[in-house]
Amino acid sequence: MGIWSFVKEAGRLVGIGKAAEGVLGHDARHRHRALGQLLLAYNAALGRMQDAVSVISDATREIALQAREDGDVALVTLAVRYFNTFVRSAIGRRDLHAMNDAFYQYRRLACELLADRPDLGLRVAKHVKYYADFARHERVPEGECQVDIGGGTHG
Repeated sequence: MGIWSFVKEAGRLVGIGKAAEGVLGHDARHRHRALGQLLLAYNAALGRMQDAVSVISDATREIALQAREDGDVALVTLAVRYFNTFVRSAIGRRDLHAMNDAFYQYRRLACELLADRPDLGLRVAKHVKYYADFARHERVPEGECQVDIGGGTHG
């Protein structure tokens, strides 16, 4: 199930009319705006609503995967930038749940992109490694945030 179906079925399109609902799944501009809204929600949820953080990370991955299917590399790249921001924010706030969740979804994105877009998948894998090293540099306690990037666990 795509993110737009999930959002519509769950009744999460608050304040959006029926005519606008159909446009969301088909117009990349709206997905760009949705990512911006997800970032605002993510930052508001950090440290307060772990379930929301998880849903937002998953939704961002789904947006990136739908963009890949649509051939919209710019939107995939934008979603990657948002993942970078999610991870930095979680590290900065030392929110271990958010770090683990963002790294998990980010790693899944890298693996899924590697299948047919190895260039994008490799770029995402490099970001995951960079932020795992960044978490170590920021002295996130060893063993509390584990990132498996295929060549061993970093954390």
